[in-house]
Amino acid sequence: MQTERGGLVGPGGKFSWIVPIEKGLGIAKKAPPSWPIHFDADSPDGDAEFELSQPDSHFCVTAVNAGCIVGWDNTQYSGDLTKQFYGLEANRRGAYESPAGYVLPDGAVILIVEHQHESGRRYVAAPLAWLKK
Repeated sequence: MQTERGGLVGPGGKFSWIVPIEKGLGIAKKAPPSWPIHFDADSPDGDAEFELSQPDSHFCVTAVNAGCIVGWDNTQYSGDLTKQFYGLEANRRGAYESPAGYVLPDGAVILIVEHQHESGRRYVAAPLAWLKK
C-alpha cells in the first residue's frame, strides 16, 4: 500500500490529534517518553492529520505534525479507552505500534492491536477507524 494521509476516528466518533509540545505527558513517563492523544477534533486537518503506511505485514500510523507514531496500550488502560492510545518516537516501533488493519464491507479501515500476554491472557485494544483524506 502507498502511504496515504487522513485521520483516526476514535471513541466518541471524534478525530484524534497530538500536540507536539506534550512529549513526555503520555502514558509512558519514563524513557522513551510518549505523547498523549486527544479525541475531540472535528476533521483530519492540522494537528489531527496522520499518515497511514504499511512497512510490513502490519500498519504504521504517524502524526504528521509531531513525527511520532501511534501506539495502543491494550492492557493497563483497558478501563479508559482514550488512555489506551499514545504517540511514540518513530524509531521505537514495536508490536503495540504495529496495528493490524481490516477493511469493512463499506470500505472503512479498522486498525487494532492484539497482544497475547506471557500469562496466556489475550488483550485487544479499542479499534480506531482510518478515514482517508
